[in-house]
Amino acid sequence: MEKVPASRNSTKAKILPAALLLAALFLLGQSLPRLLTEWSGNENCEHVIFALPAALFVLFSYLRKPPGTGKTDWPTGASLLVFGLACLYMDAALEEIALLATGLIAGGYGAVFLLGGRERGKMLAFPFFLLLFVVPLPDLVARNLIHIHLQRASAATAGGMMGIFGYETSVSGTVLSVGANALNVAEQCSGLKFLTLLFFAALLIGHLLVPGRKYARIFLAAFSLPVALLANVLRLLMAGIIADSSGMLAADTFLHHGYAALLPYAGGIAALLLAATALRGFSLEPIAAEMVDKDRGNRI
Repeated sequence: MEKVPASRNSTKAKILPAALLLAALFLLGQSLPRLLTEWSGNENCEHVIFALPAALFVLFSYLRKPPGTGKTDWPTGASLLVFGLACLYMDAALEEIALLATGLIAGGYGAVFLLGGRERGKMLAFPFFLLLFVVPLPDLVARNLIHIHLQRASAATAGGMMGIFGYETSVSGTVLSVGANALNVAEQCSGLKFLTLLFFAALLIGHLLVPGRKYARIFLAAFSLPVALLANVLRLLMAGIIADSSGMLAADTFLHHGYAALLPYAGGIAALLLAATALRGFSLEPIAAEMVDKDRGNRI
């Protein structure tokens, strides 16, 4: 029986992944102009200007690492490509930017498993996870399931804090009344955008300042959530105080046109940087390992 040269087999094994990659590049070329247009006109995509360059920077820094010797992972790669194509097909019918962005990211990640193998795919899991932050929430989900609850919680918390400081306040739904002034906590003030941005910043800061420390990075990401909510409440609290002392025009200027409104956000980033610096000198891994050992002992 005649033996087939190994080089011929390896060439055939690379043909289909290369063809799939070319198809993915074609779809990217077709979809990218619309994606950029949607990003520029979608209110839920304002953080993309920060998230996309940062995610791509992390992705390219990971690509410089040795590729490993893993073989092509057909099941994972093909599944991700099929999922990506399904998202793009649904986007063609529904014209939903979330489906478009998800389809492109899933297809790109599937191409990694097909061309780079399982080891490369695992290595690039974190940068591709960061890329998911450029996927905006559908308006129906953002407005009906997230914005409204954050608006009410922020208004109630800010009103309660102002009451502690002696201000006459009342809260009705998303409306915070301070004396004779009524401050409506709109969707832009719900805190969702800052929550997303600060959570992304926590992941990036953890990657840069505490690399290789899994539990420290998880703690930092979880810590960003209450910090983001508190920063947004402080922003509303300051707006309420300004409304009571200087009127609604000054409060509106503070919330939407003044740089002073960025102070709570800068404080949130500073809190994350301080927490990351503290975590560099305090290891959570031994504590987590001890908890796992105790749990296993209790089961036995």
